[in-house]
Amino acid sequence: EYSPGGRQTYQRHPGSVIHKKNGELPTIQNDSALLQRFSQVNISEKATKEFWTVRENANYGEEELYCSGKVAVHSKGTQFTRVLKTSYTCDTDIKHALWCNFSTKPPHQASKLPDNDDENPGEQVECICLLDSYTLKVFNEKGEDYVSSLQFQISSVWATKYGLLLEKSPVPIPVS
Repeated sequence: EYSPGGRQTYQRHPGSVIHKKNGELPTIQNDSALLQRFSQVNISEKATKEFWTVRENANYGEEELYCSGKVAVHSKGTQFTRVLKTSYTCDTDIKHALWCNFSTKPPHQASKLPDNDDENPGEQVECICLLDSYTLKVFNEKGEDYVSSLQFQISSVWATKYGLLLEKSPVPIPVS
């Protein structure tokens, strides 16, 4: 039976860490520290959902992106030689995680002429994308990261030639 390598790393992961300035206790003026602490409380008895995806890698054999709760672990190598590449922590449980290549040359939708350059999408920037309940976080290998607030819940996500395609979760309509 396959056991994801990220699971062992996750068990050693410290989880979310709240940084305090000079050891001071939060004051009334600093409500964000209190809010952050309350956001880490879980009164649900549901087990943390884990999922992972594996892809081939020419240099390392394979890559794994493992997620459990608020933590994502990116590792490279075979099941017996797996090495931790990076780990990420989100504010809320991770709903979707995937690799995506972003193109530095977006398609020209405004032009009515046929786009003969469709086969050349420009430089490809390989990224890891994590979606939690409220944000989309994108991390690249250069250490750059991008965060975007989500205006709606996401039910599914796909990597496309030029970036991500997000599917909005249906909003329940109250029956009157």
